[in-house]
Amino acid sequence: GHPIGASGLRMLFECWLQLRGEAPPERQIDSDKTLGLTHNLGGQPGACVSFVSVVGSEIG
Repeated sequence: GHPIGASGLRMLFECWLQLRGEAPPERQIDSDKTLGLTHNLGGQPGACVSFVSVVGSEIG
């Protein structure tokens, strides 16, 4: 299982690292990307929550 809330926060943190070009070399993607998307869901039957987050870096 996953710790409640922590998996989604970690995915957003990874997007932040990627967009800043600060992810570890073995995970860093092309540095010209400006958008990241995460999808996280959790819960149980009848009480499920789903979040989609789109984050971006400013071009400038």
